Amino acid sequence: KKSKWPPPMARLWRLKKQNEFGIHLASYKTVENASRELKQLRKQLEPLIRDEDFSIRRVDLGDKKGVWYRIFAGRFKDKNSALALKQALKGKHLYAEITRLSR
Repeated sequence: KKSKWPPPMARLWRLKKQNEFGIHLASYKTVENASRELKQLRKQLEPLIRDEDFSIRRVDLGDKKGVWYRIFAGRFKDKNSALALKQALKGKHLYAEITRLSR
C-alpha cells in the first residue's frame, strides 16, 4: 500500500523497533513548512547526517497545541547511541533533543 505522506514521513511510520530514538531538530505547524526546513537541514548537515536518516513525524499535542510536524535525524537503539550526534548538532548551535520515535 502506497503512503499518502512524502517519503521522509512514510519512512518514519515503518519503524523497525518500538524503542528506537531519534534527534528532534525542529517543529512546524504545516507539513509544507517542515518539508522546506528539511531541505535546508539536509544541505546544512550533509557531512554529519546521511540524507536517508532524516524524517518528518506528525504529532498531535492535544486541543491546546494541536498538530505539529517534527523533523528528526537518525534512528538509534538507545539514547546513548544518539548522544554523539546530539553533541555535534549542539556544537553547531542547533536545537537537538533525543526523543523516542514510537510515541
